Parts: sequence; structure tokens; C-alpha cells
Amino acid sequence: MNFFSTFRFRHRGVTLVATGALALSITPALAQDEQAPPEPQTLIAFESTTLSGLMAHPKDEGLRRAIEMIPVRLRELPREIPDLDQAPEGIFNLIDLAFEGPYRLAVVSQGADPETGMPRISAQVAFGSGNQAGAQAASAALSGMLSDVPQIQRDDNGMMHFTTPGGDVRIGTFEGDGGSWWFGARLGDQALIAGALDGLPQSPRGDMLMHGSMDLSSVIAPMKMMGAMMAGGDPEAAAAMAFVENLGVLDMLSLPMDTVAWRDSAGVHARTVVHNARASMEKMGLASASLTAEKVNAIPSDAIAASITQSDPGKLLGFIEMFKSFGPEVQEALDAFTEATGVDLENDLIASLDGAFAVYSSDTTGGGGLMSWVVLAGVKDHEAMSGALQKLRGTANRMVDEIPFDPSEGRYIRVGHSRFAGVDLLTFETPGFPAIFSPTIALTERWLVVGATKQVALAAANQAAGNGDGGLMTSAAFKQQWSGGIDGAIQLHYINSKRAMQKGYGFTTLVGSMLENGVRSPLGDDRDPGFVVPLFNDLAEGSRAIVKVVHWEGDDLVTTANTDGSSLVNIAGVVGAYVEPVVMLAVPASVILPAIEKARERAREIIEEQEGPDF
Repeated sequence: MNFFSTFRFRHRGVTLVATGALALSITPALAQDEQAPPEPQTLIAFESTTLSGLMAHPKDEGLRRAIEMIPVRLRELPREIPDLDQAPEGIFNLIDLAFEGPYRLAVVSQGADPETGMPRISAQVAFGSGNQAGAQAASAALSGMLSDVPQIQRDDNGMMHFTTPGGDVRIGTFEGDGGSWWFGARLGDQALIAGALDGLPQSPRGDMLMHGSMDLSSVIAPMKMMGAMMAGGDPEAAAAMAFVENLGVLDMLSLPMDTVAWRDSAGVHARTVVHNARASMEKMGLASASLTAEKVNAIPSDAIAASITQSDPGKLLGFIEMFKSFGPEVQEALDAFTEATGVDLENDLIASLDGAFAVYSSDTTGGGGLMSWVVLAGVKDHEAMSGALQKLRGTANRMVDEIPFDPSEGRYIRVGHSRFAGVDLLTFETPGFPAIFSPTIALTERWLVVGATKQVALAAANQAAGNGDGGLMTSAAFKQQWSGGIDGAIQLHYINSKRAMQKGYGFTTLVGSMLENGVRSPLGDDRDPGFVVPLFNDLAEGSRAIVKVVHWEGDDLVTTANTDGSSLVNIAGVVGAYVEPVVMLAVPASVILPAIEKARERAREIIEEQEGPDF
């Protein structure tokens, strides 16, 4: 029996699924104050423009054209693939509507029914249609597919409906504001749904692309109570729950948030606000400190991709304390590390950091390729950090010296030390063996830098020490997208899309070619989307960077993002910045890592032959 011959039988579970979904909300409903009926609470509300509206930029014309052809191509598949010819005909009408948009989702909670104790939920999920006929076609299609489900009733207007413990679910076509038509499912008081959607944040200018809000506090709070009850008799589970609680993740999920994205002549913009987030972020160590222009400018102006975060330096030690709560093994491991190296991981290393962390690639550090990536950690006690690193270097070299070996063969591993222009460099070296990597740690007065080679680390250290260019905030690409300062900012993310797409364009065109071929017809139709991805120069011309800044506005945590108006420009930039380096690293790693493992096994055999298995 194939899938489509069982299609109708599976729809008999509609009522069971709906009942189960509504049952999930019983717990938060019962948690409400029984003496005072709660005000309606919007759990989630979301609304977006049409799919074509999301890709309205002229550079995305080919992409938009190809995506619009996907439903047409899907209608051809039953003629090509066995068993697909048994697919319900109406399913393609539903697919047409899904690819059209706009889209709408809303769920509002009214607490528990005082008589039955059941949750009072109002909800709507709907797909918009450009006309009444399209919405009615989708409704008729689903009605035909569910024709033998006895639990589903139909009224004179063609609306389907079935009863759940939470109320009557109605499925069909309805008219919206401004003569719009929708197909979807509705439950409960639709006036509450309309109010939730009307209350969504509006775009300050340009064309609204999407907006939404979420408040899961009434769901998260009972979840935390249930988790605490379940972990009550298990010390390990209780420690894990305490760890999660101390991180503040569940607190963040329970905070109300809203978001809006819009398009104007300068590109696509988004703003997300997490309300009253400071107390929760303090648990995560991201509330009491903020970035400075000096720290951001430790990244060179020719950066291709960069991220920098400022956390509370004291919280780093707090995380260690949380890990200790899992058991004595953590403290034992820390003590063993100190005994072996002479370095106190907490007080010598972690306490020397100032909570700033950055990662970036740039032309300055290596031409913008894979090897130009560096990692930085802010340092507040240079002397302590330098002393700890030198101790670790001495320990590593001493351990190598203690490994038995044939003097005629030499030693091929050591951690070297050098100094250039006031910058200390510690480098993993392989004397006499032509290893392609020489990972290096550089230490300046304010930054610890890690790079794949001496050159990369030294170039980044020079920039961090103020001996490079003016820094990221002086970049024309950055300033075009972010004209304000960074007061109160705790995170900054940046991609120079025009530069990054030099590496990402090739991968992007491969995906574009896949889409072009996928929507063409093998059945004689001359359907052709043309170029999904424009020519490189056309795509790059006038392209804008991606800048995202996370900052405080009072106690609200605000994320502001500015990007290019073209989806393809942004995709090519992201692919060039992050995907291409991962692919380039994965290919040689698949060859090198097995060889390294074999070398480790052989070294283990030699050591056990010389000193026994406990060496």
C-alpha cells in the first residue's frame, strides 16, 4: 500500500492531533489566577507580505521568476514518477496558494474556562490569495481531500468545521481587510485575533515585509515548575536544571518580543526588541558591559566578515563555578591542570580576560581567504596573561622533552617564542617536518590573538595594538549601513557583501543553476526562468554590506539589522563569508584527520612500548 492510497485514512487523526495540541496549553491555563480572569495574551502573532514581495529587488527578478515556476513543475511530477499519479488533485491548489502568500499566524490565550478548566485559545493560520477564486480553489481542494473524514462537518457556505476540547475549528475562505481573501483555519474569538494582528509593530518607512510578536511567559513559567518537580529526586538532573536556570535562557524565552522588517531605497532593515531583558541578560553576562569604538576598531577597515561581543568579565568565572556544581570531577580536573602546568586556569587565565571576544577575516590578515581568519580575546591583565602563556609553553615543551625518542631521529614538535615590534608570539612549530600550519598566539597589551600562521597573528596584533588602519568603523561600507555610534552595544556583526561575494558568487550560481534546471520541463514545455543569478558585475554593482548591532535601549534589548535590498546579494555575501571557508576547510580535513589519527595511534604504541600504558 503506497502513501497516497492511505492518504484519506491518515486524515482521521485530525481531531486527535488538534486535541493533543490544545492539551499542551492546559498547564499554562491552569497556572492562571483563578480569582481574576486574565487579560487576553498574544502568545504569537506573525504576518508577512507575499513571496514575490520578499524578492522585489530588480536583481532578484530571475530568482522570483524561478520560484514562481516551482508549483507548475510540481504539477508535472505525477506524469513522471510512479504512485504520484495517485496524489489528490487538490493538493496542487494548496501548493499554489502556499507559494503565493501573504501569510498570517496568530494564537491568543484567554486563560482557563472557569466552568470546564479547559484552555481558552483563539487562533488563526491563513494564506492570502490575490483573488477570491484562488482562495476558494484551495478551500475546495482541501474539502475534497477530507471528504470521508466523519468528524469534519460542512455548512452551507462551504466552511469545514470540527469540534475540539478547545472549541470549534473552522477551515475555509474568508474575506480580510481591503478586499483581500484568505484561506485558513480559525479557532475561537476572531476579534481577539484581529486585535493581535493590528497591534503588531509597524515599519517606520518604506514597504513592510513582515512583522510579528511573541510572549511565551505563560508557557515557560509552568514548564520551569514542571522541570523542577521532575528533577527534585535526581541530584544530577537538579544540577542541570540549576545550570540552565543560571544561564537565563528560559528567562529570555519568556520575555515579550516584537520584530518588524521593511524595505526602502537604502535596502532591507529589521528591528527586533526583547522587552525588559536586562535582568535575564545579566545572568548571561551580557548586561553590565558594552563595546567601545576602540575595541570595534581592533578589527581592520578591510574586514570581510566580523563579529565582536562584549560580555561581563566577572561572568566568565561565574560559568566555571556553575560547571563545578555538576560534581567534584570539575574541580579535580582544574587542580590537575594547575599541578601539571603551574597555571591556575581561573585566576591566571580567565581572570585576565576583559570579556570582549571577536572573530574576523580581512585582507590585512591574509588576503581575505580561509587563512585570514583570526580570533581575539580582550585582555585586562597583560602581565598575568603573559606569565600564564609562558608557563604553558614551558610545560608543553617539557612534556615533549620527556617523550622517549631515538636521538638520531630528532624532535619534531615544540612551542616556539619570538617577538616582533613589541608583540610576543607563541608558535606551534614542527622542526624538520614541513607541516602546512603553524598556529600562533600573539599577545598585545590589550588583546590575545590566535591565527593560523605567524603572519596572520602578527598582522591582527598590529591592528589591535593601534598600529594598523583606522579600524572597522572608518570603513565606507560599514558607515554606509550604520551611521550612528555604538553606545550601549554588546554585539556587532558585519559582512562586506561586495567583497565577500567574490568567493560566494560561484557557490551561489551553482545553486541558481540547480534551480534553473529544476523548474524546466522535460515534457516539451519551453518554460525557462532565464538567469536566476545575475552576472557578477551586475550583482556586485552598488551592493551594500550587512550590519547587525545588538544594543540596549533602557532595559530593552534591541537588534537592528541593515542589509542590501537584494536577497541574492545578501546570500552571496553570507556564502562567501562563512560557507565557502567551511567547505574549503572540510575537504582537506577529510584527508588530514585520518592521517593524524594514524600518527596518534603509532605514537601511543611507541610510548606504551617504552614506558607502559600509564605513561
